[in-house]
Amino acid sequence: MINEIRAKSLGYVYKVIRTLSKYFIFRLSKGKQNQPDLESVINFGDSILDLIPFKPTLFNFSIPKKNKVSVYDLEFPSPFIVSSFKMHSSSLQMWSSMGAGSVIVKTILPDVSLGNSRPRIQEVDWNGKPHILNAMGLPGPGISSFISTIQDWDWLKKLNRPVGISIGGHSSHDYFESIKKIESCSFNFTYFYELNISCPNTPDGANLSKHVDQLDALLRDLRQITNRVISVKLSPAQTNKEIKSYGNLLSSYDRMIVNVGNTRPTERNVVGLSELQFTRPVAGLSGPALIERTREMVRELKSVNVPVIATGGISTASDIYNLKSDGADLFGMATSLVFNPFILVELNKRF
Repeated sequence: MINEIRAKSLGYVYKVIRTLSKYFIFRLSKGKQNQPDLESVINFGDSILDLIPFKPTLFNFSIPKKNKVSVYDLEFPSPFIVSSFKMHSSSLQMWSSMGAGSVIVKTILPDVSLGNSRPRIQEVDWNGKPHILNAMGLPGPGISSFISTIQDWDWLKKLNRPVGISIGGHSSHDYFESIKKIESCSFNFTYFYELNISCPNTPDGANLSKHVDQLDALLRDLRQITNRVISVKLSPAQTNKEIKSYGNLLSSYDRMIVNVGNTRPTERNVVGLSELQFTRPVAGLSGPALIERTREMVRELKSVNVPVIATGGISTASDIYNLKSDGADLFGMATSLVFNPFILVELNKRF
């Protein structure tokens, strides 16, 4: 009960700070004749979080022992996985302390990437509820710098739960070479791979989500160099037939997970954004509107013998109950944690 009250109080404070930060940063942007940019708010929040010296205690919440989920030899203390859209140590540590069973670190490409031009991420209203339109374009330091950085995160060694390393690429070769580099390293924490084959910002790499034979060839090659658990992230834009086909393929390999789904391709004008407010004509929508499609994809995989991560639109305990009934084993979250990360405490209690 004390944890619940503390989480609700901190959640309220978080929402107030986020609302005020967004208001003042957007007002400042207008004063400089710039368009409001949600990325500025996110970066400001990250900098504030970095300054909090007592965050491990402030954000530390226990996870009920009954919530533990085992997938192969991976032990998740909670079934709730943070599907992170950024590689920010303090944020990942905060979510883990709050009760995430795992964090999947932002998708990394082989080489340095600046991503798309800004504004490239905005909060939008969809059917009266807040959502996020995202066209970041996978900005990142490249695989070599990523390896060096993550090896310096000492808190990962103490985390005692699996960490997901999300791999992106412009070709099958990119995915293979990135994992080959990681396999040559020695990390002091448990991890699994996620192949993000459904990102619209890497159109050539996304061919893996359109041609099941190409993914089959990549998995055959990967199984020559690693026996680690591999999750494959599919897209809600794929047809049910394709989802089932990919699920059947993954079930033919050992130690595989299927993650459904990703953001939903959406035109900016559909959610009321102009070219000045958002540079890309089409981007990925995330938020509650995705939940029914996520459920549909999970049900499509119910007869397939492979563990399922349900990602997309989760925001309430009812979503979790429904997805678990549909056949999901783990639950990926991102957007709902942006609006209130303390929802993890409630979900762990009610699970």
